[in-house]
Amino acid sequence: MNAHAELDTSRPETLPSGGVLGAAQALLDRVNAAAAALSGIAAGIAGCVLTWEVIGRYFLKLPSDWQDELSIFLLVGATFMAAGWIQSKRGHVGIDALSHILPPFADRIRRIFADLASLAFCAFFCWKSWTLLAEAWEDGQTTSSSWNPPLAIPYGLMSVGMTLLVAQLLVQLLARGISPDSSPSAPGRGPLPSPSPSGRGLLPSPSPSGRGLLPSPSPSGRGLLPSPSPSGRGSG
Repeated sequence: MNAHAELDTSRPETLPSGGVLGAAQALLDRVNAAAAALSGIAAGIAGCVLTWEVIGRYFLKLPSDWQDELSIFLLVGATFMAAGWIQSKRGHVGIDALSHILPPFADRIRRIFADLASLAFCAFFCWKSWTLLAEAWEDGQTTSSSWNPPLAIPYGLMSVGMTLLVAQLLVQLLARGISPDSSPSAPGRGPLPSPSPSGRGLLPSPSPSGRGLLPSPSPSGRGLLPSPSPSGRGSG
């Protein structure tokens, strides 16, 4: 399971960069980036609201009932509106144990199937969110608290966020389907080093004499032994 301390913001290989899909991805990048920025602001405001609730309720004795619902609405928006941006970075939690044992072709089929299943579930969730939004808007549904905010607010945030997520999944699935092999290489499957010009891989090339790394013989043909003296008795 992926458990990184920081989100990898590099561009995944499954994102298209040209053609119609590239233009659609460029538009999604801008919309997702704006939605992610608003989600971060909403999460920060929710933290401030909950902090004020604790201070006001337990220290200042000023109980109120709007903080809970407001913080819930903000967190719902932060969660769903940022889902498409996180998917564009492949930042959602995923189990990659099979990618280490499957061959590349089978792993690519597995990833396509996982994307199809995710797209089907998110498409159903998106459709259901829009139906809930339509019902809440037509019936004027509100919460049961004294603050009484309309339920169309959280349902609208859910609907827009899931629509962005479905669009991102669809673009990535189409890009994966037309690419030859967009799955990342598992450990141990990286490219082998290129052979040397001599065609013998990482082994050192032989010397010009054709005898590898052995020293070349002396002119007398006796290797490294000292040459004999003119008297024929050696150096002794």
